[in-house]
Amino acid sequence: MVADRYRSFMRIVRILSIILAVLGVVKGWENLLFGAILILWGHNMMFSLKNQEGRLPFLLFHITFFTFLLGRPLLTILHSDGLILYEVKRYQATAESVMLALELIFLSLIGLWMGAQLSLYLEKAEKQTYEASKMKDASKNKIWETSGFDCVYSKLFM
Repeated sequence: MVADRYRSFMRIVRILSIILAVLGVVKGWENLLFGAILILWGHNMMFSLKNQEGRLPFLLFHITFFTFLLGRPLLTILHSDGLILYEVKRYQATAESVMLALELIFLSLIGLWMGAQLSLYLEKAEKQTYEASKMKDASKNKIWETSGFDCVYSKLFM
């Protein structure tokens, strides 16, 4: 029950993030696109915190991702006129280059999440294969042990 709620919540967060990102790209609203990036980053952090031991590299990578790629734009948005105006004034960047950078950051976060999902799927498939081969080996050993026992047992009474 709780797992279903968690999955539903995470799906809603992903969909909301994608809708906001598409709207931000189409309208050219960098703050909305950056908000979608932060929502998706939060989604990935919740995903990594659900199983901390198994997803520690994913968690650490996202902390680093925020520190080096999202921290300064967030502070810029909070303390100035807007991300594009600040980048144009300070670094002589174009509005298109700022939007492209935000779009690529969003796609990177989606790619990281998809890679984590693929990794979980492959890990689960490998575990199932291992369990199946382990059961098959156990049944072979049982047949061999039974055959050996019967052979020794029959020689005792001959």
